[in-house]
This record gives sequence, C-alpha cells and structure tokens, in this order.
Amino acid sequence: MTSLAVHWAHLIAGRFPDGQLYLNLRGPLGLSGTPISVAEALRGFLEALGVPAQQMSAERGALIALYRTEMLVGAWSCWTTRATRNVGA
Repeated sequence: MTSLAVHWAHLIAGRFPDGQLYLNLRGPLGLSGTPISVAEALRGFLEALGVPAQQMSAERGALIALYRTEMLVGAWSCWTTRATRNVGA
C-alpha cells in the first residue's frame, strides 16, 4: 500500500507547488517498528516546516496548536502573496 500511496503522491505533486509533507506511519504490521505516535508525527511535520526544536513542547496539545498555527500562517502567507500578485497583473 505504501508504494501505491507514494506513486499517487508523485502523480499529483504538480497540484501542490508549495510542497508536500510525508510521514512514515510505521504501520501495524510491525515490519518497520512500532506505529508512530501523534507527538512524533507532529514534531516531524513541524521540523519539516522549519520550526526550531526549542519551540516544540513535549505536550501533545501544545504541538497540535503549534502545527495549526504554522499551517494557518503558511496558508495566509500563500494567499496574500497570490492576491498581491493578482493585483499587479
């Protein structure tokens, strides 16, 4: 299933010019270790987004809030950049 997901992601990558986030969930079959925790997943995403480790809390709720903030800031920045480009067109 993983190879299918990766193949599909490569096919549609052009729809997401700002980038993508990938995560190895280390599935339940135990082939590559224990499944990843929510906190580990969030830390991986935040690290990929450029958030310094010092800003990441050990608490899951705080990590969720920080991730949401980062995604909102990124979306807002992308939207305002595109809107600004359209104004000058």
